[in-house]
This record gives sequence, C-alpha cells and structure tokens, in this order.
Amino acid sequence: MGHLTDDMNRLHDEIIAGHEGRKAFVADIQHNVAKMRADFQNANTERSKNVSGMLADVRADMAGGYQAFFGKSKAA
Repeated sequence: MGHLTDDMNRLHDEIIAGHEGRKAFVADIQHNVAKMRADFQNANTERSKNVSGMLADVRADMAGGYQAFFGKSKAA
C-alpha cells in the first residue's frame, strides 16, 4: 500500500477510537450523574425526616412554654 492509503487507514482508526472514547466518556458521565441524583434524593429524604423531628420538638417546646406561662393550654 502507498503512504496515502496507510495515512487514510490510520486516520480512520483514530476517528473510530475517538468516537468510542467519547461514547464511553458520555456513558460514564451519565452513570455518575444518575448516582449523584440518587444520593441527593436520599440525603434530601433524610434531611426532611430530621426537619420534621425538629419541628415536632419546637411545637412541644412552644406548648410547654404556653402551659408554663398561661397554665393549661386552650386545647386541654
């Protein structure tokens, strides 16, 4: 084969390798983003549970303060 044919074959192989590399890179990014989103969702769910617990504590503290200041609460 001539030099031009060898160069064209090498260029073809480089183009194919580059395409496969980009394809693998994008697949890896998609996998990482999906994992990050799942981790964020789990963290958000856990944070929501913590905030709900803190809110219940604040309500209990406020009810206790009301009872200490005014006596029995209106609901009782």
